Amino acid sequence: MYKSQYIGGQKEKFVRLDDLDSTMSMSSDTAYIAPSSRVFGRGELVIDSSEIARRYLHRYFFVDLASVLPLPQIVVYRFLHGKSAESTGSFAESAWAGAAYYLLWFMLAAQVTGAAWYLLSVERYDTCWRDACIESGKCRVEFLYCGSEGMQGFSEWDKIRVDVLNQSCSTEGDEKPFNFGIFEGAISSNVISSTEFFSKFLFCLWWGLKNLRDFIFIGIGTLGLILFALLIGNIQTYLQSLTIRLEEMRIKRRDSEQWMHHRWLPQDLRERVRRYDQYKWLETRGVDEESIVQTLPKDLRRDIKRHLCLNLVRRVPLFTNMDERQVQYTFRFYSQQWRTWAACFIQTAWRHYRSKATEKQRREEEGGFGYSDGDDDDYGGGDDFKGGSGKPGLGATILASRFAANALRGHRRRSSSTRELMQLQKPPEPDFSTYND
Repeated sequence: MYKSQYIGGQKEKFVRLDDLDSTMSMSSDTAYIAPSSRVFGRGELVIDSSEIARRYLHRYFFVDLASVLPLPQIVVYRFLHGKSAESTGSFAESAWAGAAYYLLWFMLAAQVTGAAWYLLSVERYDTCWRDACIESGKCRVEFLYCGSEGMQGFSEWDKIRVDVLNQSCSTEGDEKPFNFGIFEGAISSNVISSTEFFSKFLFCLWWGLKNLRDFIFIGIGTLGLILFALLIGNIQTYLQSLTIRLEEMRIKRRDSEQWMHHRWLPQDLRERVRRYDQYKWLETRGVDEESIVQTLPKDLRRDIKRHLCLNLVRRVPLFTNMDERQVQYTFRFYSQQWRTWAACFIQTAWRHYRSKATEKQRREEEGGFGYSDGDDDDYGGGDDFKGGSGKPGLGATILASRFAANALRGHRRRSSSTRELMQLQKPPEPDFSTYND
């Protein structure tokens, strides 16, 4: 693994970037010695940024990228999430386990925040060194990298580097030559220049916990202010609507008083009108319920009226001890649907009775033209049936008339049955045996 080293004093104080994030950011700008120049004599330092970036992309970039990605954290999250799902909310059942689970996530977020802060602190410190090197006039940026002792002009820079860097990148005093911002704590506490891993890790973790807590408090405070502003807006809207309704009520009451005064109503009627207006306001708060209910569908209006009037109906002695379903089916029994069915049923029964009476009357009328059994001789070749002149007798005429009447009656029955309308189906009757008390 690559470790860049900055020379910070006469005792060769080094800053070692052990984090892989810092390695990736610095490796693309770090000079290297060409392998072809190592065979003979002193190696040649390559400072071309394009060559450095090309070499890093071909050799170390993908390995460092795989190391930087939070693959262990993803695996841990998937494992914990799968276990919690399999155990059907075991974390929610145990308060301590749930607290430890969310504390683990909080620690992980603090670690990521501290690592990002450490990386940006190194970048800020490197920017200060570069500015100090350029402003001195006797330094090149290549002198800040390791292995630059043999470069031309390095000996002159080596004599003044401590004074220049300490003077330009110092964090002591009130007037600081360079503004480090939020990264000043990392430089003043020597976290960057330290070579102890645990001190770096713990300090960055502490900084991440502290600032993440501040971020959470800021977010909670901002969210609270937003919710409070929404609450104030809703209360203001409610008060404005209530004020508008009160003003409308005052206007209606004033118009009512003027109308009663104009009509010279007696005092008792005026008191009754005032009480009615007051009761109506206390019940509806100025809302026109009729207009609201009329815009709803028919079934919804029926349910709303049932809900509003059920307690009033319960006061009737007949419905006091009835079950709720029994009361409901009683209302349905006397509803418009049952009345329509009853009217249609009565009309059908009356028409059936009238048709039977008419048929009976016709049958009696036709029976008056009947003949006795003694007339059988007329069919057997009597003189009336076979007159000398060859004309049909009285018996043949009666038979023809009865045959025509029967044919006409059958035709009328068939035509009346085809024209008969379909009877309205009877509504289902309530069955209380299917319900459990």
